[in-house]
Amino acid sequence: MKKITKHILKYNSPLDETNYYDPTRLVKRAKGSYLWMEGEHEPYMDLLMGYSSTNFGHANDDILKFVKDAIEKFDNITSFNSRDKIELIEKLINLLPHPGKKLVYYPVGGTKAVDAAIKLAFAFTKKQEIINFDGAFHGYSFAGMSVTDKRYVNKKQYGQSTFRVKSFQFPNKLYTTEEESLEILKDIGNYLKKNSKRIAAVIIEPIQGAAGFHIPHKSFLVGLDKLTKKYKIIFICDEIQIGVMRTGTFYYINQVNIDPDIVLLGKSLAGGYYPLSAVIGRKELFESIPLEGSGFDSTFANNPLGLRIANKVIDFIEEKRISKRVGKTGKEFLDKLRKLEKFRFIKDINGIGMAFSYRVESLANALSTNAKLAKEIKKVAFKNHLIIQTAGVNGDYMKLSPSFFISDEEIDVSVRRLNKVMEIVSKIGF
Repeated sequence: MKKITKHILKYNSPLDETNYYDPTRLVKRAKGSYLWMEGEHEPYMDLLMGYSSTNFGHANDDILKFVKDAIEKFDNITSFNSRDKIELIEKLINLLPHPGKKLVYYPVGGTKAVDAAIKLAFAFTKKQEIINFDGAFHGYSFAGMSVTDKRYVNKKQYGQSTFRVKSFQFPNKLYTTEEESLEILKDIGNYLKKNSKRIAAVIIEPIQGAAGFHIPHKSFLVGLDKLTKKYKIIFICDEIQIGVMRTGTFYYINQVNIDPDIVLLGKSLAGGYYPLSAVIGRKELFESIPLEGSGFDSTFANNPLGLRIANKVIDFIEEKRISKRVGKTGKEFLDKLRKLEKFRFIKDINGIGMAFSYRVESLANALSTNAKLAKEIKKVAFKNHLIIQTAGVNGDYMKLSPSFFISDEEIDVSVRRLNKVMEIVSKIGF
């Protein structure tokens, strides 16, 4: 087999995520918690799982059965409903803490779900301002990028957003008391009181994913839900990364008991085999837009292949008692991760369900050196056949989102490798 070199890769785009690790490495197969690369015998422990898009592990045997079944029945069929679509709609709505009169639309990819949610809010309210939060990540489409924290993307190079965005602090409960978070809520309330005539929506990740799994106080989300209802503002909860059981419940908002106007899902909804996303919203939002000229029709939206897989995945989650598994395995993994706090540069190890993160802090404790330290940890980890991710607006967080089916032995392997990585990095002198 011809060896891939950087010269051969000269036609590879320098802008995609294959450049985050080593673009000369070619993955040849994946199974469970492992990836195998061409020309290497030892597999890589994957603690990233495609940014939580393969929550059930790579090539999960049960998910594979659903995929093969779906492939035998469907390819891409546009403009027709399928039984799986209708059944999945009912399941997604009934899994909400407040089902009510909701409808569901299925775009392709998470950021298209964000686009759809913003279009629904604008069309229904006839307003064009969005409130978002520092550290937010909602994708890189033009609308998604507009409500994503500017520290993730240089927005100026792409021109001006077509709508106004007002940002507020996200109250990560590790660094913000509940009282302080309620003060932020008070500031939002004052802003809504003065400007509600021009504000269409508030969009939030109930737990911020790209920031490093930042968790707010539940009272903050409850208060935000009440404020948006008081001022008749559309409340959008983006659960694209943390939904589908990553936190231990299908939606994280199940743990908070709030009722957003729109909830967004994606990533693992179709088991990682189809980029299906879902926009679950109040009936009147969808019905406010005429079909002709709606801008919602799309070639691969409502794809029956992805919908059939997702429909089976929902049943699989219940049958395999994934909630109980995520709770038990997540606690065991987090307890073992906390042993890494013995290294002086590892701070604030935190987690919920099977979503974990920690902050790194160099001796200088400067943003630039902290980010360099995080990159060095990722680099050394990869050399030791461990795939982890840097995170946060300043790049000083590390994030782990392992398979729900990671075994006790694989957890021990992961922690041993992480320990070895930290020992190596501790000698470098950050």
